[in-house]
Amino acid sequence: MVNKKAEILSGIGLGGLLLGQSLQGLAWEQQWSESEGIVRGTLEDGAVLVTGDEAADRIVGLEAQTGYLGELPGGLHVGLSLTDAQQRMPQLRSHDMLSGLYEPERLGFLLLGDETVESILVCDFGHDYWTFARPLLEEEEEYDS
Repeated sequence: MVNKKAEILSGIGLGGLLLGQSLQGLAWEQQWSESEGIVRGTLEDGAVLVTGDEAADRIVGLEAQTGYLGELPGGLHVGLSLTDAQQRMPQLRSHDMLSGLYEPERLGFLLLGDETVESILVCDFGHDYWTFARPLLEEEEEYDS
């Protein structure tokens, strides 16, 4: 059973579901095939979007959407303005390909949206499906004075 009030765990999971968990037993509301071997679907009145690798039988992505009430540590939640999110976590950076913010130190989540957090994605960035969502991490240059 999914808990829409559960804390969002950066790089781990949300709603009581965990990355790497089996797809078996999920109470899908809607389910569709995204591409060869990738299944996606919603749970809990659309508050959670699950992405799964069918061949491996595991969850590779979880997305908190409208109706999800849990938060990341620091009070980041769906509906928060991106400006407020950056004030709460100054280390957040703009994503180079998607509208939203990410945490470059841990790359544990993406806050997606233009002006407000429309969804929070926690995924296995090592999985091939997420190639499009991996931000280009900037290497810090050292300057000699």
